[in-house]
Amino acid sequence: MKLFLLLTFFIFGNTQEPLKRLAFGSCNKQHLPQPIWGAIDTYNPDLWVWLGDVVYVDRLVFPGYFKPSSLERIQEQYNIQKNHSEYRKLISKTSTIGVWVSSPVMQQADRPQDDHDYGLNNAGGEIPFKDESQKIFLDFLDEPADSPRWNRKGVWGSYSYGPPGRRVKVILLDVRYWRDPLGKIDGDILGPEQWRWLDSELEGSDAQVHLIGSGTQILPYDKPFQEKWVHYPGARDKLFEMINKHKTPGVILLSGDVHYAEFLKTDLVLTYPLWELTSSGMTHTCATQVPYLCSLALDRYFRSVYQQTDFFLEFNFGTIDFHWDSPDPFLQFTIRDTSNRIALERNVSLSSLQSREKEIVGEVIDPKYMIPVTAESYRTTILPILLLILLSPLLCCLRKKRSNSTITSDPVKQQKKIKKDQ
Repeated sequence: MKLFLLLTFFIFGNTQEPLKRLAFGSCNKQHLPQPIWGAIDTYNPDLWVWLGDVVYVDRLVFPGYFKPSSLERIQEQYNIQKNHSEYRKLISKTSTIGVWVSSPVMQQADRPQDDHDYGLNNAGGEIPFKDESQKIFLDFLDEPADSPRWNRKGVWGSYSYGPPGRRVKVILLDVRYWRDPLGKIDGDILGPEQWRWLDSELEGSDAQVHLIGSGTQILPYDKPFQEKWVHYPGARDKLFEMINKHKTPGVILLSGDVHYAEFLKTDLVLTYPLWELTSSGMTHTCATQVPYLCSLALDRYFRSVYQQTDFFLEFNFGTIDFHWDSPDPFLQFTIRDTSNRIALERNVSLSSLQSREKEIVGEVIDPKYMIPVTAESYRTTILPILLLILLSPLLCCLRKKRSNSTITSDPVKQQKKIKKDQ
């Protein structure tokens, strides 16, 4: 049944009924409880979109440092998720597509999917046997055998749904396979072949809505301790320029990775408002990982000038409802919790997402935001500082105890201490 649904969507997507509701999410640990699937099933989407960290195949050695995995372990972890009863229930009746955000293998971090499902956190194009990892990932998605994604160097792809006039194109970008190492400011994310493909997808599209999915956030540039597109400013600018060149209507960005949910928007890069919907944290969030520090850290370091909502820190998934029959057709964006309750919501008319004759204001970005916190800087600078902060109370106690011990063993010092105390 699942294969039939996928083949139907993939081959005959343009003749289908209009897409009415879509759900998306990211950051799902296969070994943790997954109550979110019941809520997604209740929502009953026409399409489910993975936006990275489908599973976690790397192993945490210390906060911020991950040990890479073998192909055998990667396959095993994907199998665990695919056999999850609630997930199987959903995919038995719902078309499923997605991208990765992690890199699943050897130790050489910095490459394209989200990153934990790719094999190693925040890894990129330098990860070995990424081709084998790609096959495992596409097999997990039950990607149709004739899909071009099997033959590409990377998992990027596009899917069109609905008839002319009510057509939705979902464009999934691989931000790991060809990504240059973090810290290379003039580096790239997508690679020449993927850029050519994206250009042709936008140029020849007759869709009214274009959903562009990325494992990492695209819009926010002002979050210093987070992987994001602005670490490759040329690639980020190129994406916006390409959308403007083709006057692509109805572009909405979808992303994950960050372990919280939020909506962002800017009027500075296109001729119409550009929204980004981020849903992250299906089995764990910032609040469950560092419950006492999460809110403080987000308020201090992760609020963006583009943020349109507060952070949502509970387990979540995102949705888009397409209200085609309204006098002024509109999209309803929501973030929902494990009870399918709406936590964040915005309604945006399609008429407001049309290319128009307007001067693009452009952004002014402080170069400091383009410098990432790389694995090397973490190991050599940030980690030692954190360790010093954490261990300082213990060191003080030991020093005080040693001082008292020295005084006790020296009769003269002991008498002086007694007199001082008196």
